[in-house]
Amino acid sequence: RKNITALFNDPVLQPIIDEELLETVTYIVEYPVPVLCSFRSEYLTLPKELLITVMKDHQKYFGVQDINGSLLNHFVVISNTRAENAETVRIGAERVIKARFDDAKFYYHEDTSKRLDERVENLRAVTFHDKLGSLYEKTERVMAIAAFLAEKISPSLKDSVLRAARLSKTDLITGVVREFPELQGIMGKYYATHDREDSEVAAALEEQYLPKNYGDRVPQTDTGAIVSLADRIDNISSFFSIGLIPTGSEDPFALRRQAMGIIAIILARGYALNLMEIFGHALQNLRNLHPAEKTLENIISFMEQRMEFILSTSGYEQDLIKSVISLSSVQPPKLITARLDALRAFRQDQVFQDFLLAVKRVHNITPKTPLPAVDPALLIQEEEKTLHASFVALKNEYLPLIESEKFAEAIQVFSRITPYINTFFDKVMVMDKQEAIKTNRLALLRGIGETVSLMADFSKIQ
Repeated sequence: RKNITALFNDPVLQPIIDEELLETVTYIVEYPVPVLCSFRSEYLTLPKELLITVMKDHQKYFGVQDINGSLLNHFVVISNTRAENAETVRIGAERVIKARFDDAKFYYHEDTSKRLDERVENLRAVTFHDKLGSLYEKTERVMAIAAFLAEKISPSLKDSVLRAARLSKTDLITGVVREFPELQGIMGKYYATHDREDSEVAAALEEQYLPKNYGDRVPQTDTGAIVSLADRIDNISSFFSIGLIPTGSEDPFALRRQAMGIIAIILARGYALNLMEIFGHALQNLRNLHPAEKTLENIISFMEQRMEFILSTSGYEQDLIKSVISLSSVQPPKLITARLDALRAFRQDQVFQDFLLAVKRVHNITPKTPLPAVDPALLIQEEEKTLHASFVALKNEYLPLIESEKFAEAIQVFSRITPYINTFFDKVMVMDKQEAIKTNRLALLRGIGETVSLMADFSKIQ
């Protein structure tokens, strides 16, 4: 690294230090001597990423750019010989890179001679998976999911989203991407721009592959985000539907990474999407399913595990996460983090412990079996009448706050039920000898438990 940097006295010239390439070169040369070389500026008309990839993959060369990030017609080769041989190395490297760039130029011009939308039909001849059909069928599924998401997120974008989804896989059958698969999406953007597609459509062709891994940047446009979500949702739904589910040691289709990408995008963009809805819709587009209900159940469990990991790495306490994770399939992720923030703040309140103990007492005594609605006529003791009245009143305050996503206010309101619960347990025998009275009291407690569970499962909180 120091030797490469030392070549540049002019601050305008900056080597592009690729860490992966640097490590590779470090281990393949014994006497590293960097040599500054150049190539004809006419090649700079090719996409920057294409030139850098040719230099890196084929020749292990480092590119050079200016302070604005524009590629310059220079490169650095790491020689494995003495410094006095630098001129010979430079001449040889420049001759080789010219041949490589000529090949890249040929592929690029061949690719741009045919519009992307003219390549869509050719996707029929490319197999996505033998049980899931061709890339053309994959594209159709992505379009259906993308249309559904666009309606939910921004209906005005539906046309551009469908256009981007239709073109999303066409660059995979171009010459450049066949030669350099890591340029998928990137070349799609360049080809779409060349074809004079809308700028957001072109950007979406690259953004569909973001984030590339957990912690990577997410798409910056709604069109790109929707296409990326649709592609990942289809991948997970498709492979789960044919029984190819990740195991502890195997995940050949990187479905865990794609699941985390889905959650990262929805969180970062603040979309009001829930997992049950989007995957339920996606499974409708698939044939030859394993039982759809079981497949959806497996997907939701899989996604909840990824959600739990993301929330944990974001710094939320494990018991709080477990208290809300069951809601993550039916509530948008942004509302899960909002609940967690409210719970974390409420935990510092002096009333928290008393409320938590009261709610846990309710949870522990309430049976899992169905119960009838509360009958006010069967409320005999004053304490149970008071608890019922306070519950009804607080519920009427609490529910609108939950609906309007004011979770901190909601839990403060409902926590006022604590003394009424405690008095009820102190003065009332829940398990009365008369079955109707006992059932009615349990139904009252069930109602309280179900209402507070709209916020979180407090039985999971320590």
